[in-house]
Amino acid sequence: MTNEQKEADKDYKVRGGTLIKRTYKEAWAKAWAGASVEKRDEFLNLPNFDADIFREITGIDVNQSEK
Repeated sequence: MTNEQKEADKDYKVRGGTLIKRTYKEAWAKAWAGASVEKRDEFLNLPNFDADIFREITGIDVNQSEK
């Protein structure tokens, strides 16, 4: 949890944290951003991998360079 989330929810310690809701594409973006180059390459090197279908499902454009 971020400090802001802890300030907004003083009872987080009682529950042991909080549930953060994300959309499917938000979750993919967070996972992809945290993935190592090796893990990303595992996806990209799958047989029949299609970057357009991957973008449609996850919202991640693997052909776009990272900012």
